[in-house]
Amino acid sequence: MSLRGTLQIPSKVFLIGEYAVVRGGDCVMFAIEPFFEWKKGEPRFVPARESAAGKIWSDRASQSQKSFTDPFQGQGGFGASGAHYIAAAMENGFTSIEQLLELYHRLHEELRDPPSGSDIAVQWEGGAIRYAKPHWIEDLTDIVDGLPLLVFSATSIPGRKLATHVALENLPAFDSEPLETLVYNSVRALRSRDYVELGRILNEYAETLSRLGLETLPARADREFFLGFPGVLGVKGTGAGLNDAVLVLYSDAANLDILIGAARERGLKLVARELNLAKGVRPE
Repeated sequence: MSLRGTLQIPSKVFLIGEYAVVRGGDCVMFAIEPFFEWKKGEPRFVPARESAAGKIWSDRASQSQKSFTDPFQGQGGFGASGAHYIAAAMENGFTSIEQLLELYHRLHEELRDPPSGSDIAVQWEGGAIRYAKPHWIEDLTDIVDGLPLLVFSATSIPGRKLATHVALENLPAFDSEPLETLVYNSVRALRSRDYVELGRILNEYAETLSRLGLETLPARADREFFLGFPGVLGVKGTGAGLNDAVLVLYSDAANLDILIGAARERGLKLVARELNLAKGVRPE
């Protein structure tokens, strides 16, 4: 099956659950704009050979003459590798999330701590999901509507991006139960729209990872900086080392322009001022 027309694949961001989901727990993730685009044109897309997309790239897929547009210009952190994999798998005839996740896990089964597949799940499904591997998905879109959350990208800062596969290769032994409890409690807070409690949980999750050595120093510095602003309920980095992006949960929109300006001075780029969840991928 060769896909026709333009295929749009949303970006992704963790709310909570990094590392917990790798060790068998669950996570909460959002599909957001901007979209990655897969369409006929030049330059022709060629995946990195060692990537998940590269491992399944076939002659049939390569003959599709498709190009890949990355709104983040290769800086990473928002799901480009997941989008590559989804597009490559669909070019090879995969049409369900169960198929995509089963193959994805098989491609990484030799690793001690393989990636969870959460990126693939949320980019395919869209909206907000709770996910646990191998392919358990709960739709949380309705309870996330209206969440007062800012999303900033940090990967435009030179040297900031921490490769996920490197982070997983060096993952230490730890008890994931406290992290899993925080993820569970975050869903309860979302359901009750208790954003004060949700902010506390995000802060505690980041602190827990920090004590485990799983939050980088730049991510911690960003978190401590934004917690000093009036009306900020919680701050947490996202991704490997909590280093890809910064989430800021707030209760008062009056000072957002000042906060966004301060983020820009730190080299952070605003990705979402209002959390508008994006639709997922479907075959054309």
